[in-house]
Amino acid sequence: AEAGRVRLGAGALPTRLTNASGASIEPALGDLGAVSRDTTAPVVGAPTAVVVRADAGTCGAVLAVAPPAASDGCEGTVVSTATRSDGMPLGAPYAVGTTTLTWTVSDGCGNSTTVAQGVEVLPLNTVVALVEMEGLVGAGPHERCLEFQLTRAGGGLPVVVTVEAAFGGGGMAMVEFAVPSGEYACIAARDPRHTLMRRDEDDFGVEGSEYRARFTRGVAAEVGEAGFDALPQGNLDGDGWVDVIDFCLFVERYGMTVEVESACGVAITAAHPDLSGDGVVNEADFWPLWKNFLAGAERDCAGRVPSRLLVGIGPLWTNRLWNPRGGPVKLLRVADLASFGVEGFKKADLNGDLVIDFRDLLAFAGGARP
Repeated sequence: AEAGRVRLGAGALPTRLTNASGASIEPALGDLGAVSRDTTAPVVGAPTAVVVRADAGTCGAVLAVAPPAASDGCEGTVVSTATRSDGMPLGAPYAVGTTTLTWTVSDGCGNSTTVAQGVEVLPLNTVVALVEMEGLVGAGPHERCLEFQLTRAGGGLPVVVTVEAAFGGGGMAMVEFAVPSGEYACIAARDPRHTLMRRDEDDFGVEGSEYRARFTRGVAAEVGEAGFDALPQGNLDGDGWVDVIDFCLFVERYGMTVEVESACGVAITAAHPDLSGDGVVNEADFWPLWKNFLAGAERDCAGRVPSRLLVGIGPLWTNRLWNPRGGPVKLLRVADLASFGVEGFKKADLNGDLVIDFRDLLAFAGGARP
């Protein structure tokens, strides 16, 4: 008699055995050996919930969700299929919110196991920005608090996000943060305690599932040249200019040892003129002021020049009190300082002419000290 292995599935046990030609086989019991039926369902691991941000510029995410891990005693491989609670195909984009996947894992013997998995898409987009802090030359890392503003393609008020950035040697930092999901057309950045504002108009856009921005100098050499998006230092009071007020704030703390870090959430009690990041207010911090003197910030994404002065560095005056026509403050008279509560600024009158202006910066550059 012909002998062979018999594989029994989930149906009733057969009552007649045949060979490949259809002829009946009458095997001896010893030919068959032990016959058993697999009724054990596949063992499926508990799937991990998926939580992601929406793809940049959209309110959903395209995902490849892997099936849960499974094992089974039946010969052959298990097959995993999934249905979505929103009725969409498995590869379709997932909308913001939670979608439930129902996985059915089956073996070749007709047994199956069903498990559920949640896929949550957050109403947020990811922004990754490379930021260069001009003039930050200390070894680092230096914690600086950056402010980013993003405006949607349809206009409206900008979304403002503050992010701590760790700048290493060379004054470069890579930061990642989240913004409400949507289509953004503009991004601007600044360090309110140290720099002017800059917009990234040449690199900002969608790469993959993220927004990407580059605040670097590129091939440009100087502030104001096309493509110069690095953050120019020297703006110590958080307004839109590097001017005489910033020089006065530098001179007030000249020679002092100051905290190196300037992280978000730290109470501001004084200006932080340590532009070089070496922990001392000295000549290295003067040169960004000298280089960028009277430079102005680019307008933010809403078309405004920053005008907010930082609380904690003195009275709540603005440069419009010093210069009603707007723009940078180019000159201060020593006789006026007391009435504005900043009598300490008189130390910046290095040449003793009772006026603080560009000639006092020249005097410092020439060796005069407070």
